[in-house]
Order: sequence, then structure tokens, then C-alpha cells
Amino acid sequence: MGRIQQLLAMAMVSVMVVAMGAAALAVVGEEEPVAPEELIEVADTDGDGLSDQDENLIHGTDPNDDDSDDDGLLDGVEVLDLGTDPNDDDS
Repeated sequence: MGRIQQLLAMAMVSVMVVAMGAAALAVVGEEEPVAPEELIEVADTDGDGLSDQDENLIHGTDPNDDDSDDDGLLDGVEVLDLGTDPNDDDS
């Protein structure tokens, strides 16, 4: 194989690699953006709408009890919707 043929063969391989890379980028580029909260599964053991982490670190509520103050309102409803204290049954 002559020098020109080797260079042509290398050029063809380079073009194929670039084309394959561009095709891969096009496929990746077609995906819808993913919100950060969808990337990390957030635990909400009691299903009250507050993450276990927020219950432990911010609100001081029980992540295993959906109504920490037993007032009939979910902790998440009190914090996120009503602005009341999920630890005070009279709020």
C-alpha cells in the first residue's frame, strides 16, 4: 500500500469516527432536559410531601409519621400549603 493510499485510509477512518460522534451527539441532543429533582430519588417515607431529609433537618417532624402533631393535617400540607407549624396541633 502506497503512502497516498495509507493517508486516504486514515482520512476515511477519521471521517467515520467524526460522523459516528456527530450521530451520537444528535441522539443525545434529542432528549428532553431532566430536572435535577428527577435525577436524585428523594425519600419521603411517610408520603406527606416533605422529604425525610427536610423533616429531620429543617422542620423537626417525624419522617415516619405523616401527621407529626396529630391535628388531622399532613405535615406537608401544613408546611407547603398552609404555612402552619406541623409540630403544633393548634396552629
